[in-house]
Amino acid sequence: MRRALVLALALAASGAEAQVPGPYTEAQAEEGAVLFLDNCARCHGVRLQGDFGPPLVGPPFDVHWRGGRVVELFSFIRTNMPADHPGTLDPWTYVAILAFILKANDVPPGPVPLAPGIPRTLQIPDR
Repeated sequence: MRRALVLALALAASGAEAQVPGPYTEAQAEEGAVLFLDNCARCHGVRLQGDFGPPLVGPPFDVHWRGGRVVELFSFIRTNMPADHPGTLDPWTYVAILAFILKANDVPPGPVPLAPGIPRTLQIPDR
């Protein structure tokens, strides 16, 4: 946390725009991409563009989830997906898929992996 604050201050001092680290790691999002293909792509499309299920990127994602809490999106996914067998995946699988969805929506990764016990205060940043 202290390292992130120092980096943000250094970027602010240099005139560069500081970007807050995300709530997941790059490795988690990569794992989530594979899990998404196995469990979600048949309804949401391989590019998250939507097919039988709604799109998970761009304006549809922004309208429903931007500025909201990460835990609410996690809860929705865990309770409702996959549509034909909701709630049947391991919590860590849901977290990895969530990391992939966040990355696909330009939420930057960070140094700490997301875990199923997501803090209620963690928000999906606005654009």
